[in-house]
Amino acid sequence: MPSPKSKKMGSRKGNPLIRDAFKGCQDSFSGHPKLVRKLKAFYLSTDPDKFFEDFIWYLRFPISGVTERSTFVDKTLEFVAKFACSFLEKDEKPKDGEEVPDDAANATSADDEEEEELPLFIYRLFAWLLDHHEVEGADARLRVCQLLNKLLKYMGEEACIDDDLYNKIYDGMLERLKDKVAEIRSQAVTALQRLQDPRDEECPIIRAYLFHLAHDPNNVVRRTIVRCIGATRLTLPHILERTRDTDEHVRRAAYKFLAEKVHIKSLTIGQREGVLGRGLGERSEAVRRVVEKEMIPGWLRLSNNNIVQLLHHLDVGNSDQDTKQGAKSAPAGALNVLFMDTPYKELVNSFQYLDTEKLIPYEKLTPETAMYWRVLAEFFAEQNGPGAEEYLESIMPELTPFCQYVRRYILDLEKDDEDVNWEFVAKELINMTTIYDLGDEVGRQNLCKLIKDLLTSTKTPATFINSLVTVFTKVEKNAQSRVDQVAEIISDLKDPLDVAPADPMSPEYHSAPETPLVQPVRQDEEVIRAKQLQIAKLRVEMNVLRDQLDEAVTGQNFLIAQQIKAQMDQLEEEQAMLEEQLSAAKAVGAAPPPSASTAAVDPAMTAEQLDLSDSCPDQVLDNPTVTIKCLFLLLFLL
Repeated sequence: MPSPKSKKMGSRKGNPLIRDAFKGCQDSFSGHPKLVRKLKAFYLSTDPDKFFEDFIWYLRFPISGVTERSTFVDKTLEFVAKFACSFLEKDEKPKDGEEVPDDAANATSADDEEEEELPLFIYRLFAWLLDHHEVEGADARLRVCQLLNKLLKYMGEEACIDDDLYNKIYDGMLERLKDKVAEIRSQAVTALQRLQDPRDEECPIIRAYLFHLAHDPNNVVRRTIVRCIGATRLTLPHILERTRDTDEHVRRAAYKFLAEKVHIKSLTIGQREGVLGRGLGERSEAVRRVVEKEMIPGWLRLSNNNIVQLLHHLDVGNSDQDTKQGAKSAPAGALNVLFMDTPYKELVNSFQYLDTEKLIPYEKLTPETAMYWRVLAEFFAEQNGPGAEEYLESIMPELTPFCQYVRRYILDLEKDDEDVNWEFVAKELINMTTIYDLGDEVGRQNLCKLIKDLLTSTKTPATFINSLVTVFTKVEKNAQSRVDQVAEIISDLKDPLDVAPADPMSPEYHSAPETPLVQPVRQDEEVIRAKQLQIAKLRVEMNVLRDQLDEAVTGQNFLIAQQIKAQMDQLEEEQAMLEEQLSAAKAVGAAPPPSASTAAVDPAMTAEQLDLSDSCPDQVLDNPTVTIKCLFLLLFLL
């Protein structure tokens, strides 16, 4: 310590042995045990009151005699705490063969029956510190709180204190929790840690913790509270909120709290997914490391080291699959973290859901197994390490059998109306097709046909459109061809042609060649469909030209804008002409064919058929499901 302190210590005739102990403890921590034993032996052989008076005389200097921060002060406070708590140590038991005096045996049994009390020295030291926690100097208040924390630390978990001392610590540290100095507030938080009662929702300490956790401007205080507060139903939402804290050290402490003290089942589904998503998207490497190395492996252990059970805890069947392009959902990100630290062979051996054809049987196909399969395949496809491609082939079938597998699951198998997981599984299977290498021409054609069939099928909901268009974009590289095919698909959706083969038992069936009733109708329908397809193509071209016109006007390229406007006018004329031709073709198709056989048909039946033919197109055009699918197709295509 500085020389002025030495002069002050020598200005009063104190005990030289205590003085030497306070000087010697500043050299190193390794010398503390010897000094503690020596000083304790002296205490037992002298007057306790005189000893305590001299001890406090020398203790005043490191607490209030030095204003600057010093390692010597820290070593002195550490020594004082160790010396005080040495009185809590039990006396050594007698060795085998040694007799225990009767008086000692009786005293021991009496001590066991009565509640253990604090030794006099440590009690008086506590009382002195708590009487001086409100001193004027901030450094003195800080060191009083530090010494209190060290005393509570070295007392151990099993130590007991009486109600009077409890109330003194309680009142004094709650007062210091309001101190203007942040470091003192932080020390007060630590001192109150063992006095909180997590079972009491009205506990004043927990209430004070929660107030400072939400409103304290200092990040050190908030971080200390996160480390000290108990995990309860009341405190958990406040800890979750700290995962959004502005300071990365507080966020890191919050994630460590969740990893070490909170069971995954204590969180709601939304909380699990929210915490996981924020943790994996952390901008701080230190915080993200806690999530990846501690929280996610901890959740896996709580799920019996079963990935499918972990995904079940995350409720992936009801999670949001619509993420930004290239971004992974929170459950998929967690699986990638787990896969990164596991050898390839172990990953494949752990995935025990495939049959001999490398397909998951339909009865085992759940949201958890489907996501597990898809993410594992994507993980192998993204790896550049040796053997990754071979392991990918071991869990993925050829493209053609996989297309048949997807087609049967979505289009052929009957689904239960109450099965809410069917849509999730189907989208996972569709997304898996993007993993394949399209070098196989036969497989590519089968995939293209599958995508078109799914887009035009009534069993396909509008939520599939985004995934289907993404796959279709990968299969069909030519933009113009892709636009033409989508226009044809939209035309099929708006005006489906369901021409069934003629039934020999039906009245309309005629075996004679001179009564061709079906052929004119087919020709009219083909003309109408061709006109509709041409109109759809013109509308797509008009949309493209409108975008180009807006860009030209924004860039003040008025000459180019004039040329684009002329093209648009020409396309509008062509569209109007085609719409007139389409109306004429529909009018001709709606008229009954002038043949003798029409007279033989029942007039009531003819009217009914004519009424149906007039109403069907309107029903299709007014179908909101079809309209939404068509709008989604245009949206994701453009």
